[in-house]
Amino acid sequence: MAVAHGRNDERSGQIYSFGYQLSRLGRLWSDSHQLNFSIDYRDEDYQSSRFSVLNTISTQYRLQYSLPIFDFLSTSLGLSLAKLRQDLEDRRTVDLGLNLRISNGINLSAFGSRTYDEFKNINDQIYAFVTFSFPDYGHYVQGAYNSNDQSYRVSVNNDQQNRLNTFKTQASLETNQTYQEARGDVLFNSSFAELGVRAQTRKNDFESSHLNRTQLRVATSFVMVAAEGSMRAEFTRPITQSFALFHLKNGNGEPLSLRGAGLYEEASRGPFGHSVFTNLLPYQQRALRVDSLQLAAGQSFSDEYFILNPTYRSGHLITLSVANKKVIKGILTNEKKQNLALKAGEIIETNTGEIFSFFTNRQGEFFIEGIQAGDYQLKIDRYELELSLKNLEDNDVIVHDLGTLILGAKE
Repeated sequence: MAVAHGRNDERSGQIYSFGYQLSRLGRLWSDSHQLNFSIDYRDEDYQSSRFSVLNTISTQYRLQYSLPIFDFLSTSLGLSLAKLRQDLEDRRTVDLGLNLRISNGINLSAFGSRTYDEFKNINDQIYAFVTFSFPDYGHYVQGAYNSNDQSYRVSVNNDQQNRLNTFKTQASLETNQTYQEARGDVLFNSSFAELGVRAQTRKNDFESSHLNRTQLRVATSFVMVAAEGSMRAEFTRPITQSFALFHLKNGNGEPLSLRGAGLYEEASRGPFGHSVFTNLLPYQQRALRVDSLQLAAGQSFSDEYFILNPTYRSGHLITLSVANKKVIKGILTNEKKQNLALKAGEIIETNTGEIFSFFTNRQGEFFIEGIQAGDYQLKIDRYELELSLKNLEDNDVIVHDLGTLILGAKE
């Protein structure tokens, strides 16, 4: 249910809306149905547009039924009845929609309606769309037809969603009874702003005139967020809902790349050194990941995975730290000097019990990150070795080559 209120200097009005939806999904197409029913009531003072035009509709009833047919075709049938004021006849509309999936990347949609208005006129409308999609590349091509103005439109879109440092492009050509138009729009997603250029050219048939327009735009947001006595600020891309600001307290210019559910980067350091994730919706749980693969060998973040629960237009401050740990590598052999190739093993810190898993390659070589000074026990199958690595912190070397290690067989 919904209530809307409109007002201006002279009149104000109310609109009340009630809707009901029934959905049923089944394994077979005959078991899947959807029914929508709505009622809208407008009082006499309700304004139907910003030009203070009073709406003549008193009550409008709408009923729509949708049914998928097989795996490639879905249909919808709608009926509408509008009760009018001023002793006018009722306005009645019937419409039919079809959506045909020709292949995995090609869809054809058509919509047609016939309206019997209060003056006994019959108005027919037809819309048709054909879409070619290439989701792996973010490319979409669409052709459209509108019977109202006999217009034809072809548009090409390249949408990389919220991916950082990529271009979004859109181009379209349209011709109808009054003009021909070409549009182009290019948008670049940077870490601190959206940069774009838009061009338009139009030829008007009736006035024999031309319109040429070019726009350059920069859209950015300046955000500030505080938590537990700490406040941080950053420039970022436009924010429409909620956001999260990531601060690295002991960093030295390390990359701070943020990724959401997708595999691509969505945020990185801004001018003030913080990363802002802008793609958060209120009251929808969101998983985020800090990409540690861009760090130097031996470095790791204090936390890498986060679950956020944003509220309405909320800001979140998340503080991270970088741990500078060591890396050890070498070659593992048994007592017979045979390489322990293609084996899974583990190294255990004696005091804390912390376990690091690793694998050897075809030459028996291993590479283990995140090691701190201490005593360890290295195990592979029935072989093991006691390691003393207490001198790892004696210098600034990150990667320590232990050479060839001989593991003894456990009895």
